[in-house]
Amino acid sequence: MKKGMLIFWGLYLLFFCIPFPIIIYMATDESSDTYTAESSLFWSWFWLGLSVLIWGYILWFFINQSLIQPVKDKNVIQDIAKNGIERKANITSQVILKNETLKNQQLLQLNLRFNNLNNYPIEDSHFFVDIKPEENRFAKGKEIDILLNRNVEHTPYFILKGQQTKYNNSGMLYRLLGLVLLLAYVVGLYIYFYDRDSKGHEWQFLTFMHPIIFTGFMILLFVAVYQLLLKPLMFGKKWEQKLLYAGKMVSAEIRNVRQTGLLVNDQPEVRFDVSYANEKGVVYQAFYKKVVQLIDIPALRREGYIDIMYSDEKPEKIVIPNIFNH
Repeated sequence: MKKGMLIFWGLYLLFFCIPFPIIIYMATDESSDTYTAESSLFWSWFWLGLSVLIWGYILWFFINQSLIQPVKDKNVIQDIAKNGIERKANITSQVILKNETLKNQQLLQLNLRFNNLNNYPIEDSHFFVDIKPEENRFAKGKEIDILLNRNVEHTPYFILKGQQTKYNNSGMLYRLLGLVLLLAYVVGLYIYFYDRDSKGHEWQFLTFMHPIIFTGFMILLFVAVYQLLLKPLMFGKKWEQKLLYAGKMVSAEIRNVRQTGLLVNDQPEVRFDVSYANEKGVVYQAFYKKVVQLIDIPALRREGYIDIMYSDEKPEKIVIPNIFNH
């Protein structure tokens, strides 16, 4: 069902990014034989340059996400397999997300408890493909060997010991096909509208609302929303993950707990104000914000002391691994 919803919303957004601006432009027939100072040679080169920058960034973004990033991820995993720090991890929960009986494999979400790079206990969840589900290796309560990434600037932060990686050839083929179609669309966009609207005045027909620019702007807008808002909500903020894996743990005094007034999908954001002392005894005031389920509000820890993660480089930034009483 989640996959179906993602496809639906993906197609929905795609409609507003690509055909919708073109349909509106064609229906209003904004092309004109009259070229004013606004459509002078200067502005024509300005809008053309802006369109090239927009589409250049979009193409780079999708090439990076579709082709370059998988190669980087595989190289990072291979480096962790050779140089990673070994840890014992306890499985605290297991969720079977997908059971592929024909391939005899399962997609699992495991919640693990283990020590981070500084040997402080943390918990984190991860997705794994179990190619031998009959062995029941990842049942709740079992212990597994993992390898931590020494460099928290790159993901993944850990892998299973002995984990094998390979490219999904069919997936890479679909990605390559998608990139070819995107490139063909961009080139076709320039060729078609230049032939239709230039009328001997080269690029002086370009304006911000022209499909060559506006369709690219809409795609760029959704890319920005994904990068800045949706991705942190779905996968967590990168600095928080880095702090979880490379930070130090200390007990902090809770000074105040309150809702900020911000709602994300009708779920409230909560702010924790705390004070703590680092290893040298220096006292810091810090706060931590997190979006929580509305039904979990009564279970928040509101007084006393709570474990936090911090770093010596930026002591004002903290992460609270467990904000609840249990």
